[in-house]
This record gives sequence, structure tokens and C-alpha cells, in this order.
Amino acid sequence: MEFVVPFVLENKEMYVWIFFDTYDRIHKYRNDGTEEKVRLEYRNILMEMHYPIEYLECIKFKIDSHQNVAENYGGDYRKRIS
Repeated sequence: MEFVVPFVLENKEMYVWIFFDTYDRIHKYRNDGTEEKVRLEYRNILMEMHYPIEYLECIKFKIDSHQNVAENYGGDYRKRIS
């Protein structure tokens, strides 16, 4: 999991990158509800840490796979999230 937090107070967006191992795993987790459970758990952890509510509402999740990074980005996650 990678995330980038806001650098200025006016920008409340946070992008959370979640990487599963394969394309098939992405589809399985999307269909069986695991993907949504991961999103909710991430938000719950931030809430427990008193992350501001107005920031919680601006979290955006990006789902990808290690398989995609290996095949299309030379295994470099930095290239994928930039």
C-alpha cells in the first residue's frame, strides 16, 4: 500500500494505492467485497487516529496489481504512482 498525503491545507485529497499481486486477485477481491473491506478498514484506522473528518471524505483509492507494475512499468512502483 502506498499513499500520498496533502501538502497544503486547501488540498484535502489523499490517494491510497493498493497493490494486489495479480489481475485475477483484483477481480476476485472486487467481486467478493474484500476491496471494499480494505477501504473501510483503512478509513477506520485513520478515524481512530483522529484524522480530520473533512479529510477522510476526500480519500481516493487506486487499485492495481504487482503483475501490472512488473509487466508495464519495469517493476518500478514509483513510475506507476507518478
